[in-house]
Amino acid sequence: IAVQVRIVASSLGIFKGMLMVKPGISKIQLPESMQKVGKSRVKESDYSFDGAYLEFLQIFPSSSSITVDRFLNPNETDPSANGKKQLGNRSLGAMIRNLLVSSGVEPEVLDDYERDCNKFV
Repeated sequence: IAVQVRIVASSLGIFKGMLMVKPGISKIQLPESMQKVGKSRVKESDYSFDGAYLEFLQIFPSSSSITVDRFLNPNETDPSANGKKQLGNRSLGAMIRNLLVSSGVEPEVLDDYERDCNKFV
């Protein structure tokens, strides 16, 4: 399980990235790679907000990725007709396809994936 977030806290800075559930970790960790802007340089006053704003942008796994998993995973039940309909036409896109091929995935495997994901639409 993971969520894509934006976090704004004047005492910490602005962060964006993914928060994931990991074994042995019970608190939110904000690594430097997530920090996009440093903490505020403005002196605190009686009007300062001492908390943080947390915005959830996406939650994973999404309903569409669960539906694809149910279709491709032989250990799962087949997705419902409504779930299949919601997927619509699925395509990896040129950038992701090129990345996967350059990482060693055979183009035929990607063709099979796209065909399988679209055959129930």
